This record gives sequence, C-alpha cells and structure tokens, in this order.
Amino acid sequence: MNVHLGTIILLTCLITFTMGAILFVVARSNPPQIKGVKEWAWSCVIQGIAWLLMTGRGQIPDFFSIVVANTLLIAVTTMQFQSILRFKERRHYGYKLFIPSIILFLLLNYFVYFRISGFIFGTVITLVGMTFCFLSGFFLILRQRHPIIFSEWILSSVFILIGIILLLKIGHILIFNSANVYVVSGGQIQGLFFSLICIADILLTFSFALMLNERFKEEILRLAKIDPLTEVYNRAAMEQLYKNELRRAK
Repeated sequence: MNVHLGTIILLTCLITFTMGAILFVVARSNPPQIKGVKEWAWSCVIQGIAWLLMTGRGQIPDFFSIVVANTLLIAVTTMQFQSILRFKERRHYGYKLFIPSIILFLLLNYFVYFRISGFIFGTVITLVGMTFCFLSGFFLILRQRHPIIFSEWILSSVFILIGIILLLKIGHILIFNSANVYVVSGGQIQGLFFSLICIADILLTFSFALMLNERFKEEILRLAKIDPLTEVYNRAAMEQLYKNELRRAK
C-alpha cells in the first residue's frame, strides 16, 4: 500500500505551525532564566515552510522546492541544536553553527543547475542532518553538570532515532545508488523514510515542550524559596529548613 506522503507532510506542517505559535506565546511569558524557547519556535515555523516548499516540486521552481527547502531543513536542525545549547546554558557559538547551511546552499545550487546526480547531494544533505541530530542527542545526556531529567532522556532518544533513520537512508542511497529528491513522487521506501521523519519531528517538539514544562516547575519551586533580589532563602524556606533540622535533631 502506497503512503500518501503529501497528506502526511501537510498535516505535519499544520502541527508544526501550531506548536511554533504556542512556543512563541510561551517565550513571551517565560522567566529570563529559561532560554532557547524562541529559537525552537522559529525552527517549527521554518520547518513547516520547508515541507510546504518540498511538496511544491514540479509546480514551483527547483530553486525553491529543492535548494531552499533542503537548506531550511538543515537550518532547522542547526536551530534546534542551538536552542538546546542555550536551554542548557552552554556556549552556543552564535551564527558559526549556520556555516554548514550556507555551504550546503551553495552546493545545492551547483548540483541543481549543473544537473549533478541526486545520489551525491542526497547523501550530503542526509549526512549533515544526521550529524546535527546525533550531536543534539548525545549532548543532552553526556558530560552534564546536573542530573539528567526524564524529558531530556526522551528528547535525546528522539534525536538519536532520527539520526538512525537518516543513517539508514544513507545506507539505502549507497546500496541502491538512488536518492530521489522529488518528495511526493517517490516510491514506497522514499515515502516510508519521509513519513518516519515527519512523525519524529513532531515528537521532537512535544519532547522539548515536556522538557520546558519540567524546567518551569523547577524554576517555580526555586522562586518559592529564594528571594529574587538577594538570592538567599526566604522566610518560608528558612522555616522549612528549621523544621527539617529540628526533626533530624530529635
């Protein structure tokens, strides 16, 4: 049975646009200590635009349906990695992380307008996306200063899952010497890969929202016992500490 890929991608676009809008609202009201929300919200919007451009293959110029669309998808993985770096309060490298996207944009222009085989740039695009997915996944669980929360394990697992899917796609390209860039008109294998990636992309944002929710809870609990001006325990926290110490002494 053939996968109706166009419908799946359109539904993915609708969901990602909706989640992006929700995250923009959250970003306006979240505490300044929680960073990276706006970057992830923009990644949702850009991802939806990229999928829409891909479905327009044959109806709009190749520059938009292949070059711009694939470049935006790689930029999305970069923005998600950047968002995680900011969320974890680690060095985020600024615009340097977008250098691969710029190089890829130039390469795609060369590949498309000089009619280079899809085998080459299909492999390049997938390899870059896979690299950022594995980086994001392993960064969340390796060499962390604080205990890893449950939602971080989930988000890391989804990133690694997408990386594995892209790795399998590279294997399929190399073994069968084929990389179809015509998304909607691809065969069953092509449809399966893109369907899995669409579903996993949605799971990514849900996992990020879950991680954001847990961070909100931590921040609320912290503000409940810490004075924001002096950064010392307030009266309620001191009373609780006193009760705990009195109970321990008894």
